[in-house]
Amino acid sequence: ALARVSPIGGAGDPGLALARAGAAVRAAGLPARQVVLLTDAQRTTWTTPPSTGEIPIAAWIPSAPARANRAATSAVAEPERWTPRGAVRATVTAADSTTYRIVLDGRTLARGTAAPGEEILVRAAPAARGWLGGTVELDADELAADNVRYFAAWVGPPPRVAVAAGAGPFVNSAVDVLRSDGRVADGAGIAVVAADGLTALPALVTAPADPVRLGAANRALQQAGIPWRFGPARRGAAAVTGEGMPRVEATLRYALEPAGPAASDTLARVGSEPWIVAGPGWVLVASPLVPDATTLPVSAAFVPWVAGVLADRLSGDPGRVVAAAPIQELSWPAWADAVDGAAGAPGAAFRAPARPGTYFFTRAGRRVGALVVNPEPRESDLARWPATGFARLLGPRARVFTDDDAFARALFDVGAPRPLAVPLLVALLAVLAVEGTIAARQAGTDR
Repeated sequence: ALARVSPIGGAGDPGLALARAGAAVRAAGLPARQVVLLTDAQRTTWTTPPSTGEIPIAAWIPSAPARANRAATSAVAEPERWTPRGAVRATVTAADSTTYRIVLDGRTLARGTAAPGEEILVRAAPAARGWLGGTVELDADELAADNVRYFAAWVGPPPRVAVAAGAGPFVNSAVDVLRSDGRVADGAGIAVVAADGLTALPALVTAPADPVRLGAANRALQQAGIPWRFGPARRGAAAVTGEGMPRVEATLRYALEPAGPAASDTLARVGSEPWIVAGPGWVLVASPLVPDATTLPVSAAFVPWVAGVLADRLSGDPGRVVAAAPIQELSWPAWADAVDGAAGAPGAAFRAPARPGTYFFTRAGRRVGALVVNPEPRESDLARWPATGFARLLGPRARVFTDDDAFARALFDVGAPRPLAVPLLVALLAVLAVEGTIAARQAGTDR
């Protein structure tokens, strides 16, 4: 019995493929049993010991070292929304210095040369506006699938921001810093306000400094359509967990209680309780942004956090950049109704395209976000297991060969009373040679 078992289009786990191979051999019911494995033994693919149970494995791996590979392994726009300035941060792997080109919306932003392991940072203020796709491109080598990496950014004018007196002096100082850097402008647009003074969205909303104002704050949240209310006070220092908030504590906060079914994101937590939540046109903080309530305003993370909230959450359209690997299963975002013409329903599962690239989410035909599909960076590391190390990984019932003749002889040695020509032999061939970057490239080509 001869079968092909491949992780492509499945779990992407060669260990699972070998387990299936062992199960198929056992189900055949024949006395001569062996799993035959052909693989390039890529270290980043074979990371955990696989198992075929009691079924022996005869594995062939190449004797030659892996070819040198030049790859763009990361590319990201910082911040996600440029108002209108931003930066592209990228990394490449190569055995020697390599040239690169960074492109946004079809126009070259920069060219240069990067040394091995060097991080690339390019700042720009493009004239184009809206959701734009970009690439980091290297000179093509023999393995061209990872010579291009995709990213996306939203580009628009600096948001107009008005800080209400109740938001506190630290928020006002942070916005002053951003204003002097040209990242925000004065005017009616985004309000930064304590909840009891909230009158309109979009807004960065904080808990009121005076607990007497909680009733007014909750009424204002209801009138603005924000589906959360302030509950009982929580006192005592507690660590905050959330992106961009290292070593931040909250000493006074109010329990955030949901007040409706509207979708929202939790940006930060204290323990298991939400501390910062966000939705279309609003971000709500469960504490006043003053040092008596939280260490956030006096931390180095505060100004970048304010900048990120204003640019990423409250400027322009509500959409985001969604990063995915080819054919990865995702949940459909609430703020889009289609991606490149294919419709979807909020919360429904869908798969990312097989071909890497930038795809745009739309709502009513208008771009509101981007789906950026790139192969996993680890697939660009082609380093192989040596034969002895791979044999230890596969286990005591495995034999690993790099010599073709020795491997061919092993196919006849499965403990059966007769040679391979006798039809009692089962050889199950688990073809895993399409791993790593080869897997990503072939998946894209076949589709």
